[in-house]
Amino acid sequence: MKRTKMPYFILFAGLMALSVFKSGDMYRFYLKSYHIDYRHETLASMLKKARVLLKNGEHEKLEGYSRKIIVLFPESREAKRISGTNMIRLGKKRAGADLYLLSVERDALDPAELEEAVGVYFEEGLYIDVAAVFRDRDPGKRPGTLFYYGASLYEKGKTAQAADVLGRAVAAGRNDSRAYYYLGLSQAKSSPANAAASLKKAVELDPENSDARKALYEVERKSGKILKGKSIVKKKTDTKK
Repeated sequence: MKRTKMPYFILFAGLMALSVFKSGDMYRFYLKSYHIDYRHETLASMLKKARVLLKNGEHEKLEGYSRKIIVLFPESREAKRISGTNMIRLGKKRAGADLYLLSVERDALDPAELEEAVGVYFEEGLYIDVAAVFRDRDPGKRPGTLFYYGASLYEKGKTAQAADVLGRAVAAGRNDSRAYYYLGLSQAKSSPANAAASLKKAVELDPENSDARKALYEVERKSGKILKGKSIVKKKTDTKK
């Protein structure tokens, strides 16, 4: 079917909207006239296009497009989550994580995108906020998400719950030094032997992890194995000679 020419009044409205810096009722009227009245787009079709842009890595193009969706449909949490994820991938990490995590409620979420957002919060030390995301939500099975959640629980002082979640993170494949370090810390009170094993693994995976070495020394000192703890610290010193 042949598309009719765009009415001049819509173009005029667009120019007027731009003159007020693309904001307010005029800009919303222009977007509605163009995308909905003229192009017959819907929220569903615009979200589908936004998802394609995100998947294809067209982040600069999506940045402007997602803003239009939010202006047209300010109630759309998915539009805000797409925009937030895109901002994170553009390097605007904190602003993107804020936009994403303020728009989750109890919606079904993309696991990878959720992991990205909570990862930003964790690296900025927002442990209370990370834990709050999962107050009424299962963290799922992604090892990264489980790590961020479990480590945040430890930082909040919930060691038993942290040990359980971090154990699941390691079992799911999060096998880096930080994961074993936090797992060891969370096990220190309830199971010093398991804590020592986890901290040794952390040191093995990253010999430069001085925090893990110190934690291991303390665990073994308190459990009566101080000499073994000293030998590990000495081994690190010897490697620098």
